[in-house]
Amino acid sequence: ISRRAGVAGRAPASRGCCIEPSLTFLAIASPDRLLGGTGNWQYLTPRISVYPRGPSRPLCAPRSPMRRLDLSLTLTLVDVVDVAFGRACPDLGTVARRRVERARSVVEAFLAEHETPRYGINTGFGALAEVVIPIDQVQALQTNLLRSHATGVGAPFPTEIVRAIMLLRAKVLAQGHSGVRPVIVETLCAMLGAGVHPVVPSQGSVGASGDLAPLAHLALVLIGEGEAEYRGQVLAGGEAMAAAGVPT
Repeated sequence: ISRRAGVAGRAPASRGCCIEPSLTFLAIASPDRLLGGTGNWQYLTPRISVYPRGPSRPLCAPRSPMRRLDLSLTLTLVDVVDVAFGRACPDLGTVARRRVERARSVVEAFLAEHETPRYGINTGFGALAEVVIPIDQVQALQTNLLRSHATGVGAPFPTEIVRAIMLLRAKVLAQGHSGVRPVIVETLCAMLGAGVHPVVPSQGSVGASGDLAPLAHLALVLIGEGEAEYRGQVLAGGEAMAAAGVPT
């Protein structure tokens, strides 16, 4: 890990990742480039990622068991790189589980008082923020939200980038401030362990929240929709999850 900035358009070939102070990007090198080789690098976007040119290779099964990461603990850049390249896999952990369950209980209490508008839980979004959604349509609301935001285009992110995204999303949800069920985090962890990688287009955003489109593509696979790469093949999301034995 280096805090030294690379030359514009290049990245230190002998480093696993580096932080560029002015752009704050995370550069993840493929394993063969960690041995001192050189190659062209491409800025995906400032403050997001840098990766080698060319198509992504499917991750091979690790030669040794993956290191387990407890999401209750602090996540390091080394942890992110290890998960990205299949050397580690996250686990929800006891402390994080309690945090997630406590936050979820708040959402359940809101749902029990359905007449009171709770933004994003039993209301519409944007201009429909004050429109209460009938209780029997709340689940459809959440599903349609994912479908409507999955609007990305362009080449898909490399597998390593997708794995890093999945880890960071699992870590955010494990903080216990989102109100999701523990099974959401557990499913993300299981997907990383089994090698199910959602197909996430590299271009596109929704409004000011630039991560909504990529995360919608990611989340669709959790409910058996979208597309995912599994063992080198791109399959329908539900088919990939079934093949890997990960429930949706």
